[in-house]
Amino acid sequence: MTERSGVTAVQAPFRERWKRAMVEHYRDLGFTHALTLSWNRSVSLEMATFNLKLAHGIVDEELLGQRYHNKPRDQRTLAVFVFEGLGPGGHLHAHSLWRIRKREHLIPFARLFPGQRGGFWNDIVPSGSYDLDLIDDPDVFVGYALKGQHPSSDDQEIIWSRDFLRP
Repeated sequence: MTERSGVTAVQAPFRERWKRAMVEHYRDLGFTHALTLSWNRSVSLEMATFNLKLAHGIVDEELLGQRYHNKPRDQRTLAVFVFEGLGPGGHLHAHSLWRIRKREHLIPFARLFPGQRGGFWNDIVPSGSYDLDLIDDPDVFVGYALKGQHPSSDDQEIIWSRDFLRP
């Protein structure tokens, strides 16, 4: 059995099928935007997660109003955050995919992220930056967000916005 990048010839087909299935599943969720959020400084995973929870709440408040937390889950925005750069010396950032449910919210969502710095993200993370894209090819954007994931990835590397919501 030969090894290729630490993956045996037997494991490689499984990993490829797993990755394809993940990309298909995420693609089928109908994400509308890809947003990479960076901290540009050393930050713990716990603090990064807290920052993302704040960001998700601000987005929902802007799009759904002050009582956004009382809305049913199926009316809230859906986001998934995939961390990269974990560990010592890493450049922690999160590739996120967002599903904005109403067409009339697409432009207001984009306006929350002017340029690559500014807006509310820099209120939460003064050193932060971001890169926002409208998803025009879901396979490409989802594949990019999941590029570092594999069957044995740490489950803390992916966080869903639903984890932030009250039951």
